[in-house]
Amino acid sequence: MNIRLLASVAAISLTCGTAQAQQFGAWGDAEAVTSVGGGGCPILDPYTNDLFIASGRDGGFGSNDIWRAPYNGSGWDAAVNVGPTINTAAPEYCPSPARGRMFFFVRSGDIYMSKVHPKNGYGAPVALSDEINAADEWSPTYLEDDEDTSYLYFSSDRDGTQDIYVSVDFGTPTKIVELSSDDGTETRPNVRRDRLELVYDDGAGNIYFSSRESTDDPWGPPVLFTKGNGSRASFSWDGMTLVWGDGGTIMKSTRSKLAKLKMVDTP
Repeated sequence: MNIRLLASVAAISLTCGTAQAQQFGAWGDAEAVTSVGGGGCPILDPYTNDLFIASGRDGGFGSNDIWRAPYNGSGWDAAVNVGPTINTAAPEYCPSPARGRMFFFVRSGDIYMSKVHPKNGYGAPVALSDEINAADEWSPTYLEDDEDTSYLYFSSDRDGTQDIYVSVDFGTPTKIVELSSDDGTETRPNVRRDRLELVYDDGAGNIYFSSRESTDDPWGPPVLFTKGNGSRASFSWDGMTLVWGDGGTIMKSTRSKLAKLKMVDTP
């Protein structure tokens, strides 16, 4: 498989007059993750590194279900259906485990959230508000900052085509206009934990990155990552692994974390 991988862009976090720049190396060669079986919508659990996917394979509860492949320390074992609390006869996809023991996913175009108990498993899913579930919503990413403000990123076709939105504390979603085009599709976003790097696809098999120097800045121009059959890419919690779907195959790439630079303002 010929795949175009581009170097990642440095991200700089600004705090109280001191800037700490976290820089990553270039993404490595793409590898197929064959152990989990076919599927799409891959994402890694922020606690366990287990790999969640969506798949219509046999043994499920409906046309498309969510499956989990346990991480074994060096790779992933075969994927197992997460069960009937999450999966129904309706299509479920875009799994999104989040810190705080929350599990977001999409069912028939609406975003749901389930609380996950370490012993008792998934709680009954609840659909998010009609303000968020206003049309066909995909690929939620839930993050919190140091002040416990929450950010839910997702894509929606409420304006005609899929564009990327963010909802702060589950309030009214705002379109990310710098990543939205009038005649294109920007869909299935995933955002790195520091909210300085975002990855999405255009619905036509092309995956793009956008980055910014601080969370107060607009998102920068998209940079092509891979061209072909790519969709729904997502970061690991440490930002060093990327997984995505490619025509029913789960792919991954890794990068290294470079030394952090510290720059202090001068009077």
